[in-house]
Amino acid sequence: HRRMRKRIIFLLILNMGIILVSLGVISHMSVSASIERSLENRLKLANIIGKYVDHVLETNLKRLYDVSLSGKVDFADGDWEPEKKALKGAIEYSVFTGRLFFLDRRGNMVLSYPHREGERLNLLGVPHVTRTITDLKPVISDVHTMPGTGRKVIFALVPLKNKDGEVVGVAGGEIDPTNYLLTQLIATIPTGADTYIELIDSRGIIIASNDPRRILTCNERSKFL
Repeated sequence: HRRMRKRIIFLLILNMGIILVSLGVISHMSVSASIERSLENRLKLANIIGKYVDHVLETNLKRLYDVSLSGKVDFADGDWEPEKKALKGAIEYSVFTGRLFFLDRRGNMVLSYPHREGERLNLLGVPHVTRTITDLKPVISDVHTMPGTGRKVIFALVPLKNKDGEVVGVAGGEIDPTNYLLTQLIATIPTGADTYIELIDSRGIIIASNDPRRILTCNERSKFL
């Protein structure tokens, strides 16, 4: 009887152990599947936001290309009215909340709209400007701090051609990192209290966030970029 009782107790303990292990495995698998689904949903949301921002930037880069292709650019004729009209037309209803400008191949700002009296800038020290001139490709910069004023801007830059099709410099536009279009997009997406949605540059500077306090701070996860 004692031997039988021990065997029954052993079997009960064994069965309980198997049940508990099984429940633990099932619970772990369920939690893992739930986390994976949550991550997939966040990746899909990030992808949608990224594609929208890409579309906005590409549309506005096209405005700069249209200036270059307008046939109005001539740095040598001494008449800046056609170029001013081209810049004025490009900035209307655009994402450019700063100004549009032309740089020559040495990085000197030869014309800007709106014009700022007495300001003579050379932007060749901005790596993204140099890349545009050397690679002849459009570039969107990181957040850049303007010398003197300390303003934070993002540059949209494309190669600039004159009326003869010769590359004579860069057409560029300044985007305010706290641009309403970008911040409003992220702010209107419903999220939980523990979820951050952030648009960041390649150095980890937060351009837009659903937590306004984090804008223009450095993302501590930037090492993963």
